[in-house]
Amino acid sequence: MSYLQLRQTDGTAAATIITARQSYLDELERRDRNGFLRWLDRGATATSDPREFIHDSRTSGKNRYRAA
Repeated sequence: MSYLQLRQTDGTAAATIITARQSYLDELERRDRNGFLRWLDRGATATSDPREFIHDSRTSGKNRYRAA
């Protein structure tokens, strides 16, 4: 759900995108709260990418969201 998509949408569709984005952010925070907070502290915006900050303990601390 891209922020740019959201800007081009209104009404019920926008509400759906907003709800989905919130769920994704909640899940990122659940998986790596410290990384999530680092991302926020660095000035996270709706268009910024949190991948360099979020790590998953299931992969021994490696960033599983970053492409190889």
